[in-house]
Amino acid sequence: MRQVREIIALAMLVLSSYTDIRERYIYLVPVTICTGGGIVLSVLSVIFSWDTGIEVLSKELIIPAAAGIILIALAKTAGRHIGCGDGYLLAALIMITGMRICAAAAACGLFAAAIFAAFRIACGKSRTACIPFAPFILTGFIAVLIYGI
Repeated sequence: MRQVREIIALAMLVLSSYTDIRERYIYLVPVTICTGGGIVLSVLSVIFSWDTGIEVLSKELIIPAAAGIILIALAKTAGRHIGCGDGYLLAALIMITGMRICAAAAACGLFAAAIFAAFRIACGKSRTACIPFAPFILTGFIAVLIYGI
């Protein structure tokens, strides 16, 4: 079940990274479809779980949904510093893979984005230029998958 979640998340991140680089936009339809797949997998794990349904339900659906809502609200209030698409993307990643994997991927992605931004500034590029964040989330997710962070 975990591998299916990782494949769904990887497909969503690859597509979102491509559109974020090419068009500076993250389409919500693929993100919504992948999130729906993650929710279906969560419901199936609640139905076929050996644990009590409430524990699995809170771990798989309620807590990730609340964290996703908080991320979307933060993205909407951040102005132009972080796009709403990035908030939706991280919220979807939480719903598909869970809090721990998403937090590790986001931390690795932020680290990679900071290195990239420092390199751009050192090369004389504008400090106010926007950079796409989805490719860095993808990079962080791949690092999490490879190294098992």
